[in-house]
Amino acid sequence: MTNNELEQLERRIQVLEDTAAITKFKADYALRVDLGRGDVVEMFAEGATLDSGPGFGVANTRAEIAEHYKNVAKNSPFVLHHIYNPCITIIDESHAKASWLFRAEAILSSTGKAVVICGYYYDEYVKIDGEWKYKAIVNRLFYVTEPGKSWAEQRWAVPTLTEMNYPVTGM
Repeated sequence: MTNNELEQLERRIQVLEDTAAITKFKADYALRVDLGRGDVVEMFAEGATLDSGPGFGVANTRAEIAEHYKNVAKNSPFVLHHIYNPCITIIDESHAKASWLFRAEAILSSTGKAVVICGYYYDEYVKIDGEWKYKAIVNRLFYVTEPGKSWAEQRWAVPTLTEMNYPVTGM
């Protein structure tokens, strides 16, 4: 095996390891959010941003991000994420991006009603001291509806994929 072939193989292995690490990282994020754990903010790098879309706001500091997740836990005492369809792109040894679809069941504190939520995450990552952290999260909802109701009829006023300029990785 030539040095060039060995370097290519090492790079391919590193991409696979980083992809697996980001997948685990996202699963850990979902669990922390679902359990209302305040330490979710530790997953964000300094200077990271969180854009949760219309009605939910943008957080530009770690303190604002921590407050956002504190409000999520207060407003939804039960949340269960199902995150799937990862499209992960490793840009270089310390930068990556990904899009994920998600569906979640939740209970809203304001009404006590159960809802089903569907949307996507578009994430940017940075590796710091060998650990992946969020550089940015953009979260957009496709619909929020009550179980048993048609999502098409009860869909919240969320933009279409075209209107929100849906960022797809890997294309």
